[in-house]
Order: sequence, then C-alpha cells, then structure tokens
Amino acid sequence: MKTVRILAVLFFSISLLGDLTWEKMFTEIDFDVREIKSGNVNGFDYIEYFFVSPDSGLIFYQDGNLNIHKQELGLRIKSADCIGEYMVTDNIIFVYGDGTESDGYEKYYPATDSTEFVGWLSNPSFIKWLSTGFYIASEEGLIFGNGDSWETVDNFLTTSIKDIEETSTGKIFLSARVRNVSNEVIFMKTESGYDSLNSGFGDINDIFIDSNNKVLITLGTGTYSDGLYEVSYNDTVITGIELIDYIFEANLIYEYTDSYIVSDKNGSGLTIVPKETGIARNHNHGLEIDSIYCFSTIKDLDTPNFLIGTNNGVYMCTGTTSIDPDMIGSISSYKLHQNYPNPFNPVTTISFDLNKTGNVKLTVFNFNGQVVKELVNDKMDAGYHTINFNAEGMNSGIYFYTLEVGNTKYARNMILVK
Repeated sequence: MKTVRILAVLFFSISLLGDLTWEKMFTEIDFDVREIKSGNVNGFDYIEYFFVSPDSGLIFYQDGNLNIHKQELGLRIKSADCIGEYMVTDNIIFVYGDGTESDGYEKYYPATDSTEFVGWLSNPSFIKWLSTGFYIASEEGLIFGNGDSWETVDNFLTTSIKDIEETSTGKIFLSARVRNVSNEVIFMKTESGYDSLNSGFGDINDIFIDSNNKVLITLGTGTYSDGLYEVSYNDTVITGIELIDYIFEANLIYEYTDSYIVSDKNGSGLTIVPKETGIARNHNHGLEIDSIYCFSTIKDLDTPNFLIGTNNGVYMCTGTTSIDPDMIGSISSYKLHQNYPNPFNPVTTISFDLNKTGNVKLTVFNFNGQVVKELVNDKMDAGYHTINFNAEGMNSGIYFYTLEVGNTKYARNMILVK
C-alpha cells in the first residue's frame, strides 16, 4: 500500500546562499507576465524570449522593438510554447479562451505576423514542449502532438491536468484533478502505462524536476499540510511523498545554487529552502509587485541568475554569480562594480577592484550568452581599474559583462538604450 509520509527536519546548519538581490528587466513591460519562454524562432531578434500576458497578448522582440500579438475578438492568450530552444522553428503555438465556444489553439508566425488555426479546445490552461512533443491541457483532458498532428491521451479523458514535467531521463510526471476523487493525484508515465498516487491533499500547485532528477511538488491550500514535498519513485511506481518543510500556500518551485526558491500562491512572497537543512526562511525582496506568476532560467549564460514574471513585468535575481566552489574562500579578494551610467548610450564605464596582481579577463555577452566584445585579457596590477566600453553599432538591449580572475567569475548586466 502506498503511503504519504511526513519527514521532520530536526537539525540546523548555515546555507551558503545569502539573500537575493533583484533588478527590473525589459523595462517596457510593466504589466502581467504569466509565462517567460525562449526559442530560436524566425522573426525574433537576438533577444529570443517571448512572454505571455493574458490581458495584453503574446509579447516578443523584433528588430529591437517590443511587439505584441493580441488574439482576435479579445480572447485571452493563456499559454504559449515552441519547439525546443536549440531547434529552429517558424512558429509559436498558443492556447486561448476562458470557457466559451471560441476557445482553441493556433500557430503564430512572428516573421509574417500571421496566425493559423489548429483546433478547438474547451478552456485550455497550458501548453508545454517536452522532449517528445507538445502537451496541451484543457477541460477535455490532455492532447499530445508534434505541432502538425495531434492526438488525445486516452488515460486522461476524465481528468483536469494541472502540470506536467519531465526528468532528464525522459520520465514524465503529471498532477491532475480526477473525476470523483476528492484529492489531487500524481501520475508517472511508465513502460506499461501510468502509475498514480493519491496525494491526500486538495491542491498540487507545481511539479519541479531538480538538477539531480528529484521530483518536487508544492501543496498549498492554506492549511497545516501546505509545503514543499519530495516525490519518491522507482522505474515502475510512485512510492510516496515526504515533506521537506512547511510553507504556507506554497506555489511555484525553482532551484537556485544550493537552495530551492518557493513562491506564494496568493501573493508575492518568496521562501528560500536550503537543500542541506530543508529549513525554510522568508525572503524580503522589496519589489513593488503583488504576484509572482513564473520562474525562468537565463538562456545560454553561465550563471544561476533567473527571471520571474510578475504583475509588474519581469525581474532578474542577481544575488549569486557562477563561482567555482573551490574559490569560495577568496571571493572577497576582488569586486566587480555596476557599470555607470546604466542604462547607457553608447559609452559606459566598467570598474573593478583587484587585491593582488593576476590574470584578468573582462568580457561582454549578449542576452543569448554570445561574446560581443572582449575588453581585457591580460595580467593586471592590484588596485582599482576602470574600462570604457563603447557599444556603437550594437542593438539596444540587455548585455552581461563578466570578470574572470583565476577560477573565479563574477557577472553583472547592463542596458543599452538608443
């Protein structure tokens, strides 16, 4: 018999993760951002991100300008995705509607600003691209397709799918509300079908697969059972769930260095849960926001920094950069300062401190992690240094600059506005 176990955490130690710092990104976007996606889509410029805002539409950058596609008849775009980030595509598939006969899904072609109708759906909730194809959830269950052909997943004809995620080994997990079952159910795809486990709780708000293929879920209905949980499983069955720590109204999950970050279901709160201790602590971000809707990685850049979509646009967490663990003891030896002015056009100054002579590399990257200019790659003396960066001929947008001293790397971002 499968069981749901509660694991008490009875010890405490200090996490390496300090508090987080934040910066507003894509400053033109000052409205709801429910999803942040990215992809190699024809018609996009070097900022290969697109954003979903139900009230505003499908948002993306084209020729350095912010473009918005709004669905006809005022229908709300609920979710969007494209084929994997490293495969070129000419379209984004989006789902739309709020429970009317006009609900459905379409393809959008940014290069020509045109749409192609795909099919009708009743109140679709999300579309996600996994390694095997697209999955779309609606009141009619779950459908699967490659973008051109689609089929109904028969196992879920009487279910309302809440979330679907995939491990790096190709194992798929789903959370769902099943007809005539009072609690939400976790499903795992196996070679012979789907195994399931009744969670014992009313809402599973998120499924998250961490870098070690641990499957995490949040339960958050405003009760004593709210929190961050780990799902235990083997190749054929889900064996149970264990509480990591209690978090009131736990919602979305993200992995950040040595911790998990969990958002608040009905507000803008964030909780940090160190992996080592599992003891949750609140994070006071100080942002002027009321809701956090999504987390997103930074595309193609060697940094654990991440993005959040909120009711007031997009913010980036800049609290930690990519650092060799063996160099933790020497972090205080060097400092990379924020460029000034920022935003800038087209010249700005980057400064940094060295406490001893050493080899230094200062590099500028675009938002996709491609090198646009190497400013320094030489041996430099100890002291305070300033380097002028001229972005003449470059497009407006967000850029990163990194300082490498030995095996230690620091990263900051800057904004070019023309």
